[in-house]
Amino acid sequence: MSGLTNAEREAFFRELEKFTRGHKRFKYPLHLHYSISKQTITVLRELGKRLKQKHPSFVGISVYGSRARGYAMMPEDDFDLVLFFNGDKFPKNVSHESKAQEIRAMVDELSQGLKGKNLYPCEAGIDYYDLSKLELTPQQRLRNKWAHGKKYQKKRVNLEATMNPFWLFHGLPVVGTVSIIEARKKYLEQAITNPVFRAEWNTLVKKLQAKYDLSFKAAVRILSSIKKSVHYNPEDPSWALDMPSDVRELLQRGQELVAKVVDYKNRKTGFHSNPEIELSRTRKWLKRRQSRKHRMPR
Repeated sequence: MSGLTNAEREAFFRELEKFTRGHKRFKYPLHLHYSISKQTITVLRELGKRLKQKHPSFVGISVYGSRARGYAMMPEDDFDLVLFFNGDKFPKNVSHESKAQEIRAMVDELSQGLKGKNLYPCEAGIDYYDLSKLELTPQQRLRNKWAHGKKYQKKRVNLEATMNPFWLFHGLPVVGTVSIIEARKKYLEQAITNPVFRAEWNTLVKKLQAKYDLSFKAAVRILSSIKKSVHYNPEDPSWALDMPSDVRELLQRGQELVAKVVDYKNRKTGFHSNPEIELSRTRKWLKRRQSRKHRMPR
């Protein structure tokens, strides 16, 4: 691969400035470090309405990954979603196999609905979380998995994932937002009064705050939109060694500029390890949301 021309370098810094400026401008409740497009929100809300009409147990959708953080540079970039449902809304006395089939149906319909949008010719990685399992301790979740996990596997559903609170806090809620934030509030209230949940919350925060290589990935994606021969390969850490030195230096500079914005937002809005503080923020958000709702004209 050849090095960069002056025009390509200038284009890279222009796009980088646009990207970082966008991250500073976009402000969303609780997590300012998300820069999701309005187009993406509109599409997912439309799909959410369809799911709610057909599946009473459906609650909402969160977005995470490159689509949520503004790192997606191409239409074919994957969607990373969390689908929320309430298992208490399933018909009474229904079998575990039927519950798993209902979950799989919602996941498949969301994935196919997204593919049906010409704007998004991409794959969708969809995780899921059952809000009715919010009060289960880690030990109770494990027993539940041992008792019924294989029944769900037959329908391509990971029962353990449906009970993992990591998915409750991961990503930006864009459909059923209030219901999802209310569930977060309920979990945090448990974390304050129950030592088991408090210990789990501390573990969750460490996982949620893990930065991985998002800043470098953003720089690579921006440069790859300008110079097609630049590709990010997370499976092979040595791939960068094959690039010309001027490309490596440019990416390093881009990584530093993006990291300043992302790190600032993470410090300002990242989850707090103290559940009392995080609960206070969550309650304030819900109060502001409720007051705005009351101010809306009838």
